[in-house]
Amino acid sequence: MPFAVAEILLWPVIAQRENAVPETLGRCPSVTGPRAGRRCSSPVDPRRTFQRRSHPLRSFFRKDEFRYDAGQDAYVCPAGQTLATRYESKLRDMKKFDYSNRAACLVCAIRSRCTKDYRKVSRLENEAVLDRMAARLKARPEILNTRREIVEHPFGSIKQWMNQGAFLTRGLDKVRAEFSLTALAYNLRRALNILGVDDLMKAVQA
Repeated sequence: MPFAVAEILLWPVIAQRENAVPETLGRCPSVTGPRAGRRCSSPVDPRRTFQRRSHPLRSFFRKDEFRYDAGQDAYVCPAGQTLATRYESKLRDMKKFDYSNRAACLVCAIRSRCTKDYRKVSRLENEAVLDRMAARLKARPEILNTRREIVEHPFGSIKQWMNQGAFLTRGLDKVRAEFSLTALAYNLRRALNILGVDDLMKAVQA
């Protein structure tokens, strides 16, 4: 798509000029509307990653308090019990796996802090991407503030300079195509402002 082509051609040069962080938290834009909060992390398809919930549900243990064991493909709960895969379902065309251990929950001493019945922990097929992002954030928490500053310029310019406060098309495929064209125009204008015509042509031909 045009947006992906522009990013591949222009990002290395722009990143070098702006001294940007090379491993960022998803360079493609967030989606507005009901799917807001989704982020991408190359090379994973940006349509297939989701932002995880950070606030606790009631007063129960949060999901991030359950440790995922990639070798066994299982979760270890705060009580030290293993939750294995029990169910597989679909969530927005993605595979979703539910992990549980009903027998352990029924006799657990801290069950009241975890669930009313038995606890299920869900995991999406591409959730390893979110795990890597969380690890980078933990190691470098200041990167999030940098990312917030960087993304303000594209969205502010697109909404004000390009008068793209709302999509003109309907349907997910049409909206994706519309935004790809918008992002391509923005990327070209931004590259011209930062690099100039001569350096931009050298980067495209390289």
